[in-house]
Amino acid sequence: MITKKSAVSVSAFAILGIGCFCLVDKHTDYIFRDSLGQDISISSYIENRYGVIHIANDNKDGRKNIVLGNRMYDGILNIDPDNDINDLNRLYLLAAIHPNPKKALVIGVSGGAWTRALSSFPTLETIDAIEINKGYLDIIKQYPVVSPILDDHRINIYIDDGRRWLKRNSDKKYDLIIMNTTYHWRSGITNLLSQEMMNILHNSLNPNGILAFNSTRSLDTLKTAQSVFKHAYWGTMGFIYASDSEINIDDNVAKNRLDKLVLDGKPLFNEASKQVKNGAYQKTLATKLLSLDEVEKLYNLGRDTEIITDSNMITEYKYGFLRNN
Repeated sequence: MITKKSAVSVSAFAILGIGCFCLVDKHTDYIFRDSLGQDISISSYIENRYGVIHIANDNKDGRKNIVLGNRMYDGILNIDPDNDINDLNRLYLLAAIHPNPKKALVIGVSGGAWTRALSSFPTLETIDAIEINKGYLDIIKQYPVVSPILDDHRINIYIDDGRRWLKRNSDKKYDLIIMNTTYHWRSGITNLLSQEMMNILHNSLNPNGILAFNSTRSLDTLKTAQSVFKHAYWGTMGFIYASDSEINIDDNVAKNRLDKLVLDGKPLFNEASKQVKNGAYQKTLATKLLSLDEVEKLYNLGRDTEIITDSNMITEYKYGFLRNN
């Protein structure tokens, strides 16, 4: 039974809560911009148990629709091949090096740009996509550049932890697995970068399948991939491509396959797009794949690279942000 006094208390609490919510909503742009710089404005944000997602605009350099997860860069809502500011060329390389991918897995949907770009691969029949934070789906709905992934019959989006989902679906096999992984020094990242996770991913690939993931320039991640896969390579911006089959980039073959990418019924790369110097087409073809030995010489790390495990968690605790590379 609710007494008059308790009813008044509940009402007061509700009014206070609504007032606080309105206050946060009114001032979140100011507060967040003030913490990052006065040139940042916020288009939208979502807060849930996993944290806060912001879509920000950098009014100084003109970049729009920057995705920030818990105030960390998490991508850009952009798939313009002529203005490849989020370097989707790293994804398109998979079309150039795999002859006929049928099934793909995306671990970490975020704002959806990578999944949307992946949908341009004409041979793909199924794209499974795992995202732990359902708030990103609410973001995706708001932006037509990525929202078609929610209606594409080939794309199945699951709200779950990537590693847990893989363990529960160990019978599923893929030709491509893509993880545009967050920074190697962030808390919890070992869950995706460790040798144990690499073994799980290896088990989920078909023969000749390729794992592609973002090292965020940690050489230890390449060492770790190499400990599980027969071949592992360092690509643009430290994106890693791992497979039990050797990976080679043939210019003519790559061009032929890139020409077949289709988005919304049109070729992804028209003749003008192919000529743009810093466009996705030219950047994809310019990709160099380096071995661990080559990268170690190039970076001169000053220490031996190490294998990341669930036990040592070296990118999180041993080296961290400043000491890792």
